[in-house]
Amino acid sequence: MGTKTGEHWHYKGNERVPLTSTFKTIACAKLLHDADSDKSILSRTILVKSDELVTYSPITENVDLHRSLNHIRIQN
Repeated sequence: MGTKTGEHWHYKGNERVPLTSTFKTIACAKLLHDADSDKSILSRTILVKSDELVTYSPITENVDLHRSLNHIRIQN
């Protein structure tokens, strides 16, 4: 959007895009960047809850357990 004129421009603006998939690349790069200076990031655990999963979730088994990113990396 032009801030002076208020004019809008878009390319295929009415089409849906996989924004979350695009964001994963940036999130992963940030995680790896942070892990360079703090190795403990990869061993910190998170709880993957079954009620938070959606049908297209990459994790479908072994839910409701605390998992570290390092553990997930080794399993996949």
